[in-house]
Amino acid sequence: MLLAKVCCIITAIQALGQCMEAFDVLVLYRNEMNWWIGDDSDSTPKQLKVQRFLKDVSTQWDSTYQMLICFSYSRLPLTKAMKGTISEFKDMKKFALTLDEWDKVDGMIKVLQYPYEVQMVMANQKLPILVAAIPAFEQFISKWECAAKHYNELSEPIDAGLVIAYKYYSRFDNTGAYVVAMFIHPAIKLTHIEKEWDAPYIVKAKQLIKDIVHDYHYNIQSSR
Repeated sequence: MLLAKVCCIITAIQALGQCMEAFDVLVLYRNEMNWWIGDDSDSTPKQLKVQRFLKDVSTQWDSTYQMLICFSYSRLPLTKAMKGTISEFKDMKKFALTLDEWDKVDGMIKVLQYPYEVQMVMANQKLPILVAAIPAFEQFISKWECAAKHYNELSEPIDAGLVIAYKYYSRFDNTGAYVVAMFIHPAIKLTHIEKEWDAPYIVKAKQLIKDIVHDYHYNIQSSR
């Protein structure tokens, strides 16, 4: 599995301080010589920053995304190190990634970027509000559905993730709080529901709001 291979490469570099130091020297030396030139059409030499590789951990859900970001950023020096022509990295030749594998790494980054963006939208709010929950979650699901069709090699894990996403999305139906939150927000009201939802769900949402308003009005009248 490619993800396991990425973890092995990072572990190999981190295992020995000498290897990590040699990697830093490799980056800085080739920066000075203007030797970092990518495989794309841009032949402009790149100045790379020294990176500290991250590894995914089970207690931080976005750590895999962060790990792949750092790994992909260091693609040029990693490719050089994994050629095995530098003594400090002679044992890393066995980990060399093919161009197809590098493309898959980029694909995984793009796929994991969608839930990460949703999480950032919610986390960046000083006071997270329910009104953002449904639109953000729907956007994430929509992008993953498109990604499953675009990245054939990643469709299986994406589909598995969507099964869980659908499960949690269905729980929005267990409470009317999210619909009410959108309705009373002056910048949203019913616009998102009428634009994004199917007709039966629009009818259901409007009836829910009417019922809540009716009950509220009845309780006010009864208390007088």
